[in-house]
Amino acid sequence: MGGRNIAPPSSVSPRRTYRVLGMSVPLPTKRRLEELFLYDKDNGFLIRKITVCSRGLSGSVVGKSFQASGYSLVQVDGHQYWLHRLIWRICYGRDPKEKCIDHIDGNRRNNKIENLRLANKSQNGQNRFGPNKNNYSGLIGVYRTKSERFCSKIKINRKSIWLGTYDTEIDAHRSYLAAKRKLHEFNGM
Repeated sequence: MGGRNIAPPSSVSPRRTYRVLGMSVPLPTKRRLEELFLYDKDNGFLIRKITVCSRGLSGSVVGKSFQASGYSLVQVDGHQYWLHRLIWRICYGRDPKEKCIDHIDGNRRNNKIENLRLANKSQNGQNRFGPNKNNYSGLIGVYRTKSERFCSKIKINRKSIWLGTYDTEIDAHRSYLAAKRKLHEFNGM
């Protein structure tokens, strides 16, 4: 996760790297977040406890606007953070640091705590529901060969596993789905 470099708070060693939206920026403490927000577990929202500016009124829901990525941002003490990471901190009291927080159902707007789980980058990638943008077949795990047949493959720990070549894209996709159910523990299926 990239971003532009910003100056660290004065209470932190200047050697530490800070990036806007990067996971290297430490989250605010659970105590600080609980001073600022109330977590609505039924809806997965954060509600402001205090007014911080003309747009950040007490009682207002934060993180209602979503980025192109589908995730919501919240500003706390001059830094922007992903909403789901703040919710994780409030509920569990610890900073996930380099770990990803996976939305189990694949819906990045569903920030209910029961829909969030810790995952490494590989596990988080297993919970994808659609193909890459450059996939011309329109089916995840399937691509067309020069001989007009369809191949299927799946990735495990950054290594591709060949599943076979098929006459139809549907057969290739079925092969991929069967392997996904068996090999991807975080598949969301």
